[in-house]
Amino acid sequence: MYNNRYVNELMSPMGRREATMTFLKKFSIQTEDDEDDNCDVKNVIVLDIGVIIIADVKNAIKAFNMEGKYLDSVTPNNMRCFGLTVTGHNGFAATLNSTVNAGREETKLKKIGFYELVAPKSDQQQKMVLKEIQTVDTHSRYMAIAVLPNKKLIGGTKGAVNLMTSEGDAIGPMTSEIEFRTPYHVRVTESGKIVIADSEKISISVFDRKGRVEKQLHVGRFGLRGIASTNDVILFVHRKDDFVSMISPDEEILTHIRANEEKLNDPQAVFLLQDGRLVIAELGVVKIFRIDDYEKISKEPSHVSVMSWRGTLGAIALAGFLLYGGIHVLRNARGSGRV
Repeated sequence: MYNNRYVNELMSPMGRREATMTFLKKFSIQTEDDEDDNCDVKNVIVLDIGVIIIADVKNAIKAFNMEGKYLDSVTPNNMRCFGLTVTGHNGFAATLNSTVNAGREETKLKKIGFYELVAPKSDQQQKMVLKEIQTVDTHSRYMAIAVLPNKKLIGGTKGAVNLMTSEGDAIGPMTSEIEFRTPYHVRVTESGKIVIADSEKISISVFDRKGRVEKQLHVGRFGLRGIASTNDVILFVHRKDDFVSMISPDEEILTHIRANEEKLNDPQAVFLLQDGRLVIAELGVVKIFRIDDYEKISKEPSHVSVMSWRGTLGAIALAGFLLYGGIHVLRNARGSGRV
């Protein structure tokens, strides 16, 4: 049986601590090519070549460099992009969905697109461009996608998480141990562990590389959004928080990472780079931070002495018991004439 843990403020055995992140850069993701004046970001990833890919469901899939310079965008047949995952040095996959009305009939289109960011073909072309490699139909309407170490795909859809071949063909449900509702954020760590955030259940589930559930972490507050994960930590953002939450490897410490300058405002997605930089997408902007002392707080969670919620209650209860017991003994002693 897997472990159930609680990370919300009201019923958590975890200790609390504070950490900081240094603000590096902010840029708008609005472009001249956008048809809608408002952006609605569902996911963000960073390719190995240092390019940020944004899933803006109101407009397009967009590419920016780490300095915030707009590179290119693609609108695949007017379909909306929800999920993103890195597939290679300069490649990624995206889940694409749309609804087409033909008279009284409504058709739901469900696809996965594979893309690469390629170098210019000529000296006159100054920016890299997004190139569609392949688009395939899928059995389900996926909102999240990730690549497993064996190159198979995993997708999150309403009520289920499914395995697929590397080409997007359905294999079957990943697990029957957990009942999913909206598993719309999926990450796979370097070691192959699968981390899934369910916004409706307000929980984060962790599976080993064979798909066996290890634990379920209950956040306990509506508004759970994007997640990021390494072999050491799990990070998540909450749309009403101005900080990033990080769960330590031993699950004993919940760290709130706050910005020292620029605050978060309705964060929607987060991506963690190996050097401790965080790329956080809000509705219309991207903000980049660097976690201060990242190596220390991510790998050595016990260096901070904290008292957990239960520990605090235990101390209060013990003090109350001793106080009540002392008064009770004193009253008895007075009644018997011994004092």
